[in-house]
Amino acid sequence: MSFFHSCPVAFRWLTRLTLHNLAFGDSDVPNLLNACDKLQFLNLRCCKLGPKSVLSIDAPSSELQKLELFCFECVRVDLASLPKLKQVLCDTWWAVTTPMSCGFVPQLEKVSLASALSGQKPFTLSKCLSSSSTRSLSSLCLDFCSQMIWIQPEDPKQLTRIFSSLRDVYIYNVFAECDLNWTFFILKAAPSLKNFYLSRHSCEPNKFDDIAKKTDLVWETSSFKHLNLKLLFMKGFSKDEKVMNYIRLVMKRSMGLKRIELHDKDPCEECKAISPECLRFPVHESSKRRIKEQLTYGFSLDVEIIMG
Repeated sequence: MSFFHSCPVAFRWLTRLTLHNLAFGDSDVPNLLNACDKLQFLNLRCCKLGPKSVLSIDAPSSELQKLELFCFECVRVDLASLPKLKQVLCDTWWAVTTPMSCGFVPQLEKVSLASALSGQKPFTLSKCLSSSSTRSLSSLCLDFCSQMIWIQPEDPKQLTRIFSSLRDVYIYNVFAECDLNWTFFILKAAPSLKNFYLSRHSCEPNKFDDIAKKTDLVWETSSFKHLNLKLLFMKGFSKDEKVMNYIRLVMKRSMGLKRIELHDKDPCEECKAISPECLRFPVHESSKRRIKEQLTYGFSLDVEIIMG
């Protein structure tokens, strides 16, 4: 920050800035953004505020379009005013409640959240995303790192305005034992959704000594019809009753579904250490054909099913 205060003219010309391993004062980041009036990309890695501080960014004149926070230690990140912000990534936060909230971010298009830390209390997406300022949201990415599901399912009516423009949803690394029906609250809340990507994996190497406890979610799916979903993409497919029933339920709810892609999970060191048998992905064409027949039995939908 001394360098920043000593060279204000130089900082004014920056368009990209990455900072590692810094401890900020409460007003340092907002001051930095307001002074660097051409800054479009900001990446903060392994940085922190005080243990009880909130990172509040109120920069109405900022040109910032992309904000990435990796292992940023604070109570919460409040995006009070960033009128040109389009993408925000929050990876491995240290808050135990809602990691971020949105104020005036009218151009926000993509939100990515990822975490595997313990102590996290499940939170609702409506607490993170403001219905009055995130109506341009088109892409949502949630990465659970094969640990607990820290999203609390909620009444889809709470999210309909927020998800009115949502086109793509990516849900990464759901642990394989987890029931998948809870994802329907997102599908129901996003009537314009076209592409739904889901990956399952329970062999993710543990990056942290103290990981979050895996807990299943119970969610009763209500009857609804989705008219715009075109693609269901699943990585980590296995032929078990839970997964097969889930895919058939997506087909039942999605009137415009055109394509289903089912793929093996990505290998990792843990997978290799256990045994290749844990992959359980069908490799023979006869097995794939039987699975397709089971999935489409009783349906008149013209859905292309690809297994690779």
